[in-house]
Amino acid sequence: MKSPNPKSNCRTLAAVCVAALALAACSRCSEVDSAGASAAVGLPGAVTATDGSGPGLPVCVAWEPAKAAGLLVSDQLAELSGLAVSRRHAGVLWTHNDAGNKARVYAIGGNGVHVATLKLKGTDARDWEDIALGPCTAGGDRAADACLYLADTGDNDLRHSVASILRFHEPKWVAPRRADEPGRDDVASAAIERFSLAWPGAPRDVEAMAVLPDTRVILLSKRDDGRSEVLRVTLKPGTLGGVEVLGELDLRAPPLLKGGPVRVTAADLDDAGQLLLVRTYGLVALFEVGDALTSAPDVATGLLAAVKRTILAAATEAQGEAIAWDPSGGFWQASERSGKQPATLWRVGCAP
Repeated sequence: MKSPNPKSNCRTLAAVCVAALALAACSRCSEVDSAGASAAVGLPGAVTATDGSGPGLPVCVAWEPAKAAGLLVSDQLAELSGLAVSRRHAGVLWTHNDAGNKARVYAIGGNGVHVATLKLKGTDARDWEDIALGPCTAGGDRAADACLYLADTGDNDLRHSVASILRFHEPKWVAPRRADEPGRDDVASAAIERFSLAWPGAPRDVEAMAVLPDTRVILLSKRDDGRSEVLRVTLKPGTLGGVEVLGELDLRAPPLLKGGPVRVTAADLDDAGQLLLVRTYGLVALFEVGDALTSAPDVATGLLAAVKRTILAAATEAQGEAIAWDPSGGFWQASERSGKQPATLWRVGCAP
């Protein structure tokens, strides 16, 4: 939210991402804390994180400058507030709008073109703030066993003691855009799981979410002091889920900024759950969280306090509220529309 004040096999969609992958000149990120990275494997210029059970996403050792992949010209994408990259459908990203909009999830191509609309039946969207793609079951594959998670957790005025997470299976088919109108695949009410959660102590404004390999959800609070509270939720159907406070992350960048530029607006985890990408209105940071997010709260607090942080060279967006890892390396970011001007879909890739 804004600050206060088999029918089609989707082959046609693969091409929409090609333009976004043609990236050029190299620039290294600015490392704020400890330096260095492990030996490169996989993609050129990338390292891969792993938790011992399977591979994570390739993560750049050096980064190319942010490149505009396309414009989000569809009027249905005016208040974009979250991104998730499909593993099942090549070249497809999932997104949504924030408070005051209908319960819709949109598929877009890697060039920003609106491809399809999912109407979530029998539900509402109080203040959806982030979307994530994760396994439907603990340890599940994010392509064959993929679910989309929605964070209905926004609360600028800190009035709600209860929030919710929605989850449903990623569609097996994405209807390609027709000449006159995008395709639509409705998601039946019975297919949508809603998990309620109760904030400990006091309400929070939360605009950033990520999903662990075991399906637990990580939430990051939006605060004015340059720090973000890290919360963990175990999803329990039919009960009011508890929220564990794991610790804090420091988003202040030299010269220790406060206020708008460091309010957390989006996040994403690599598939191994060890590399946390966080964006604010003013920066993008990579936190090498390791096992911190799966540790007991008393252990996690210390681990998060000592975590390595890297500030990345990303696109500058005054109202940026969306970020997602790319399975091929690098990440995507996007923003709400500014006035009548369409927002830009950006991609930051690994340097060779």
